Amino acid sequence: MRFRATSDNHPRNFHGACDQMGPTLVIAKLTDIGNTQCKQLGEAMRSYFVDDLEFLPPKHNPGDVFVRYDSDSRTKQSAMAFCDGLYPPGAGGGTTTTVIDMYTMDDSQEDLYLFP
Repeated sequence: MRFRATSDNHPRNFHGACDQMGPTLVIAKLTDIGNTQCKQLGEAMRSYFVDDLEFLPPKHNPGDVFVRYDSDSRTKQSAMAFCDGLYPPGAGGGTTTTVIDMYTMDDSQEDLYLFP
C-alpha cells in the first residue's frame, strides 16, 4: 500500500512511520466492518439492479457480471463480500452457492492502482 501526503508536515504523512517499521508493516486485511459494508453495498445494488430495474437477472449467469480486483488481498475480500450481497446463496430460487468468476492481473500489468 502506498501513502501520499501533500507535505512532510501533513498529519497524514505515513512515509516516516513506514520507513521506521520496515517490511513488517502489513495492511492488507479487510475489517469486519468493511466486509459488512461491502456486503450491504452488494445487497443495495441487487435491490436496485435486479429488483427495481430488472437490469440483472435474479440468478447469476456467467458473463452477466465481470468482477476484477487488484492483487491486494483486501480488495479480493471486498469483491467477494460485494458479490455475496449481489448474488447471495439461494439467489433466484437456487439452492446452491453462487459461483462468480473473479479476475486479477500481475502487478507489472496492473492498471487499477490510483498511484502507480
